[in-house]
Amino acid sequence: MKILENSSHQTIFIVMGQELYFLEDMLFKSTAAEIEERYKEVLSLYAQDPEILNVAKSIKGMCDYILKAYKEIP
Repeated sequence: MKILENSSHQTIFIVMGQELYFLEDMLFKSTAAEIEERYKEVLSLYAQDPEILNVAKSIKGMCDYILKAYKEIP
């Protein structure tokens, strides 16, 4: 891994091959866990509001679909 700094003094990580896959995998898994957490929170807070529950279920369904598609990428 190479670490560079651009003109704005932002650190840039240049990652190749497996390291990139590992970082992508961590990102997807942590994002999926966060979405699952928020989904459960919405279910408990808005159990009586079918419109909000429908939106939450739709968003969760899209996220599950994206995660499933990601896992199928070789």
